[in-house]
Amino acid sequence: MNSKLLRTVCMMTASLSLLSAVSCGSSKSDSKKTTTTTTSAPEVTTSPEDSSSVPETKKTKKTKPAETTAPEESEPDESSIAEEEEGEITSKMFESKLSNVVVEVSDTEIWEYGTVDGTEFSFTIELYNWEGYTTPEDMVNLSRLFWQSYPKMYRRFSDLTFAPTAVTLAIENEGYEIAESGYDYIHLHDMWLYNNPGDYDCITHELGHIAQDGVSWNDAYLEYSSLTELFVDCLRYEYALDDGLYNDKVWVLHNVNSEFARGQSVRFLVWLDYMYSSEDKDLLRSICYYSINDFYTSTNWSQAWTQIFSGTDLEGKTIDEVWAMYAASDFAFLSSYSDNGQPSELISKYDIRTKADKLADR
Repeated sequence: MNSKLLRTVCMMTASLSLLSAVSCGSSKSDSKKTTTTTTSAPEVTTSPEDSSSVPETKKTKKTKPAETTAPEESEPDESSIAEEEEGEITSKMFESKLSNVVVEVSDTEIWEYGTVDGTEFSFTIELYNWEGYTTPEDMVNLSRLFWQSYPKMYRRFSDLTFAPTAVTLAIENEGYEIAESGYDYIHLHDMWLYNNPGDYDCITHELGHIAQDGVSWNDAYLEYSSLTELFVDCLRYEYALDDGLYNDKVWVLHNVNSEFARGQSVRFLVWLDYMYSSEDKDLLRSICYYSINDFYTSTNWSQAWTQIFSGTDLEGKTIDEVWAMYAASDFAFLSSYSDNGQPSELISKYDIRTKADKLADR
């Protein structure tokens, strides 16, 4: 049986099993992962309270906070949760913000269908366990995020990863802290956006896991087990909603002073991609290819880097030499923080997201 067929069979078998929840920050198993989690490293945003402090709320459908901005208190006043009038969430409120996307709304689901560059996609928001903290406006922005970012990541990696075209997002008040994903399914904690307004790109991270098929990245065949998460945080930065309007304020790239080794650094992957990826040799695709196919054990990944750099201006250099080049550049230090939609220092000098879009459109 050829490797592609075997991989497809394995994925179909795995998808029939239940996804096992993994809380944010948990150490990874040596075996194949069945879920992936958000591992944001925010310098600005604050984490929500422990799930034990989440207030008990009525399990009613179509509820919402009286105000859409987070209060100063970490625990919202339950009296501020009001019953939403019938029909307040409508297809029109989504379609007015989504071009060429058909939207259908029920009491428990929002279905969205559209075609992007000849490929049909669907995005479903499940509301079965929604308790009203994630607002309808948030759902519209999450929908905009999907249609902006996922088709680009799909075009860039799906031929390597068999990424799905249909994705489901369940909004629910469960035990995990932020969000988690597996195969074609994402869970978003109902309290996260309530306590962290504007952090929509935590879902860009999870969509990145789906595009990269993170469940099949085996730690034993990665240089660092952290590579799975570093890779999708690179995608989070490059394919952020509205060119980083929200992302660059609530979640920013650390510089080389705090991420002083490549096993820690998202920014290093962003630098590699911006500086050295091309239509002829896409470095992120190469990293994905060697990660998903188990070519080199963690102790032999210097050989993987040799293959990844082949055919680029980095050919002949070791990974340690390339890291030293990065660490000596201004790219490693410029601030990626921005407010009010103004470009950050990093984006002002390096048009990273335009380059990422072109690589997706190759």
